[in-house]
Amino acid sequence: MVSLTPADADRLPSIIGQAQPNTTFLLADGLYQMSIPTDGPRTILINAAGITVRSASGNAEAVIIDGEYVTREIFALRADDVTLAEITLTRALHHLVHVSPGGSKHVEHTLLYGLRLIDGGEQFVKVNSNGAQLWSDAGRVQCSRFLLTDAGRPHIANHTGGCYTGGIDTHGGRDWVVRNNHFEGIYCTNGGLAEHAIHFWRRSRDTLIENNTIVDCARGIGLGLIADGPEHQRTYDDEPYPEITEYIDHLGGLVRNNVIWNAIDWYDTGIGIVNTRGAVVVHNTVVSDADHTSLFFSSLDYRFPLTRVDIQNNLVRRITRRGDAQGSLLANHEDPPIGFFVDAPAADLHLTVDAVAAIDAGVPHAQAGHDIDGQQHNETNPDIGADEFP
Repeated sequence: MVSLTPADADRLPSIIGQAQPNTTFLLADGLYQMSIPTDGPRTILINAAGITVRSASGNAEAVIIDGEYVTREIFALRADDVTLAEITLTRALHHLVHVSPGGSKHVEHTLLYGLRLIDGGEQFVKVNSNGAQLWSDAGRVQCSRFLLTDAGRPHIANHTGGCYTGGIDTHGGRDWVVRNNHFEGIYCTNGGLAEHAIHFWRRSRDTLIENNTIVDCARGIGLGLIADGPEHQRTYDDEPYPEITEYIDHLGGLVRNNVIWNAIDWYDTGIGIVNTRGAVVVHNTVVSDADHTSLFFSSLDYRFPLTRVDIQNNLVRRITRRGDAQGSLLANHEDPPIGFFVDAPAADLHLTVDAVAAIDAGVPHAQAGHDIDGQQHNETNPDIGADEFP
């Protein structure tokens, strides 16, 4: 193990970047700011497998690496089995964390755990290929907090539609898990539409998104986005739909037990399933304030002819279908009154005794998982939504 302090801030890129595989770095409490010139090596580039960077105290709020809107990417992860845990990353010009292969194989088993990710100038966590048909697979983002503040909003990159930011943006990733995270405030006020809090597309596959809370974000969860694929798209040796020659933007995927609340005028869609084949969307609660969501389109939207999705036991304001998408819809409840929830304006969407149309009104689903509190859903008469009452 290697112990570091804020006095080592300028040396973080060299110390961590030159480390041997399987080295663990423990960061002492404090603020880490670099005095390296803006054109200097500010990004912490990890090329060795098994590197761990975490706080010594286990308190993410006490260990802050500040990019000051000068550092383009605070961490660039290029190797297998890299862990970032229980630290705060803030004010990157581009990404707070960027995962992309750096060698001759796919990158696997990235773990982002217990992080505080605040005010990324672009997508907070970016996952993509290296341009040579190598991708990043089997990563996990867990128990972390993503926050875009009012102070950070003016620093969002304004190209590509005027609002080039989002929470997690993954291109071509397979078997990623996004679980037990909190996303808040990811939106723009300049007329541009922010990207999703959680987004997997460009031939991503078998994504698991569960038990996350998303508050006041322009778009919540997205599987897929585009109808036509890029020139260099990911292919799989075990292609799950070999009979389909047209482009599919996301393959498989399970979205369950997530809570999404919105009371901002810049809210568009809670969950979008777009050009996605074989997805399951079950036991989610997606609610918004009708008086303060002027751009609202849908709580749960599925779109494009190749889309096939199982939508069950969701408690939402509205479900929409577009472009000949096909879905199996069962035991969903639309437009619940605010009295169904303990404190919706505070994003507490636990059910109350008044939620009679949701309690015991669902149907069993083999992939139901556990509710937002980790409680198992009733096996015979589950409640609709992400909370199993009481």
